[in-house]
Formats: sequence, structure tokens, C-alpha cells
Amino acid sequence: MSEHHVEKKKVMRFPRENATLAALDAKALAGIERGRKVNIEVGHIFREIKAEIRRALGHGHWRQHFKDTFVPRGISLRTAQEWMRMARKEKNAESALSASASDSQAEAVRDATEAAKAEEGCRRRLEKRVLDQQFRQLTSDLLRSASWPAARRELIAALDQLQTKLINKRKEEPRADLAA
Repeated sequence: MSEHHVEKKKVMRFPRENATLAALDAKALAGIERGRKVNIEVGHIFREIKAEIRRALGHGHWRQHFKDTFVPRGISLRTAQEWMRMARKEKNAESALSASASDSQAEAVRDATEAAKAEEGCRRRLEKRVLDQQFRQLTSDLLRSASWPAARRELIAALDQLQTKLINKRKEEPRADLAA
């Protein structure tokens, strides 16, 4: 029986404090958000085009117009339909929250949204105060510590715990873009 030599793959991990990576992540997320907004805007335009085609030519001409005009430019019909869905969803949300909506359901949605925003703001301010207090205490302990390496390890462990709590809390919170 021959023995096989099996090498363990080394797992590469990014350092916890990588400012360049954090900046690039933030830049990518900002670009994604800008792209999402642009996609919704284009979705609104596609909805207008579809409505105009229906007015001018009747039902059933949108797909062919789209295939002739936009598919050659690399936009698939499925992508356009998704952008139109996003635009419709945004429009429906805005109409329910608009000040001009006066039916009881719209008013209830508007009132609940405002209450949730106020509650969320209070919760976030309280969390920030607690985190600021913990940060000040840890910093003070660190400055008074005779053993810098031990204090540094404790600080990193505490920050890891806070980060884990925040990540878990975000995972538990319902996302507005998925709740529909």
C-alpha cells in the first residue's frame, strides 16, 4: 500500500484592518447603488415606451419593438422586464407614501412608515451611544495598561465581538428590497 502525500491548502484571509479594501468595498457598493437607481430610471422609460406603443399601435407590439431597438445593443428583454418591475415597485411605494394619497390604507402606510423611521432613528442613536461609551472605556483601559500587547488583544477581541453582533443583527433585519 502506498502512502499519498496530501497537502493542506493554506486559507488566505484579509487582514481585519485593511483600509484600502474597505474603501474599495465602499466604492463598489456606491456604484452598485447608482447603477440600481439608473436601472430603475431606465425601467420607467421602458414603461413609457411600452405605453406609447400600446397607444399608437395597440396591444402586442412592445416585444418586437424592443427586439428591433434594444436587443442589438445588448439589452435582453428579461433585463428590461426586471428594470420595469423595479420601476413599478418603486412607483407603487412612492404613491402609497405620497402626501397626496388620502385613502385610509395610504394614510396607514404613511403613518406606519414615519413611526418606523422615528423608532429606527432612536434605536440607532442609542446603539451609537452604547458603542461610543464602550469605545471610550476600551481606549481608556488601553492607555492605562502597562501591557500593551495584552490590551491590544483584548481590544481586538472586543471589536470582533461588536462586529459579529452587528453582522448578525443585519442578517436578522428584514431587507426592504426583498420584502415584497
